[in-house]
Amino acid sequence: MKLIRSRVISRMYDKYGKLDDWFECENFLTEFGEAHLAQIIAGSGGITHMGIGTMTGADQTSTELVEQRSRQALDGGTPLQGTSGDDNDVTFSRTFAASDPAIEYTFTEAGLFTASSGMNMVNYIELSPGRLKETSMSWALDIIWTIGAS
Repeated sequence: MKLIRSRVISRMYDKYGKLDDWFECENFLTEFGEAHLAQIIAGSGGITHMGIGTMTGADQTSTELVEQRSRQALDGGTPLQGTSGDDNDVTFSRTFAASDPAIEYTFTEAGLFTASSGMNMVNYIELSPGRLKETSMSWALDIIWTIGAS
């Protein structure tokens, strides 16, 4: 599965501005391009928070979790880029403390966000089966994006 899909659309117009030729084709990122994109996302991509919730059913048009129970800043404040052969990976990490949230839940969804509140979800994850988090437990959750196939 590719994380990024890229297309090229070409249109040629004659001297009168009339469409003369049109085509569309696929293209790909080079390994350098994958690593560079991962570096940009890890450095200044603006994804700074992770949320967890207790429902499911979000889709590509969703801007927030279905039933958010907590949203916190990523560990270290920003995601991290992998190294060496994994330099096209970006890891988003958050450790939810024992008291976060203060009530026991079975978590079934998680998301990545660009701010501490508001409708700004970038990535949605449905956790199946759900994960029970008792109030005495901490939960370390890593979401890893691999940019391309290398």
